[in-house]
Amino acid sequence: MKFLSRVQVFALDLLFPESCVSCASEGTPLCSSCENLLTSIPPTCIVCKKFSPEKNHALAGKTCPPCRGKTAISHFFSPFSYQSKPASTIIHSLKYKRIRSLAPVMAKILGNYLLRFRIFAPAGAVLVPIPLHPRRERERGFNQSELIARDLGVILNIPSRSLLSRSRPTHPQTSLGIDARRTNVERAFSAHTSEGYKLAILIDDVKTTGATLDEAARVLKKAGIEQVWAITFAH
Repeated sequence: MKFLSRVQVFALDLLFPESCVSCASEGTPLCSSCENLLTSIPPTCIVCKKFSPEKNHALAGKTCPPCRGKTAISHFFSPFSYQSKPASTIIHSLKYKRIRSLAPVMAKILGNYLLRFRIFAPAGAVLVPIPLHPRRERERGFNQSELIARDLGVILNIPSRSLLSRSRPTHPQTSLGIDARRTNVERAFSAHTSEGYKLAILIDDVKTTGATLDEAARVLKKAGIEQVWAITFAH
């Protein structure tokens, strides 16, 4: 059965060769030329978006002092603007065109970004993908954040665990205003257990207002996680 499966995959590759989601050249889901077009942004505060560089041995991406009372997230890393291409094309192609082969590509790019800014998670860290409601995950066929977290975990040698679940369905955040987005995700998550982890690193494809990430972080901290970081591909 495994042999047949490999033959089928090989045949599909011959009939429908993979192409770059940005320029349509054959070969890979994101060609090297288009990957080089990605312009990364140094780590910023998740609330006020001011640059947050490494300082006095403190990691870059730290939430600045005036903003610490406004979020449960202590560090934030997001290399690209969602308004820029091909970043937005990559995210859209993974989520809506279901090109799953983009997940390891995005994970590799995120891993290189963290290495560039010397971001190393301490012992006791775990990657936690933002969950979809089961109904939406069935419709899509997968959770894009889970795919990215799984591949990034291999790169960083950090376990990936689904410590969160959606306790109720929510409306798509893109269709809502700022205040409505926060109301939309209130009590939307439940935490299974902290499993003894001290640091949870939330993984999502894109951060908009940050309401989803912040609500997930608050739930994890209530479950016993001491500190929460967040990593998204774009913001």
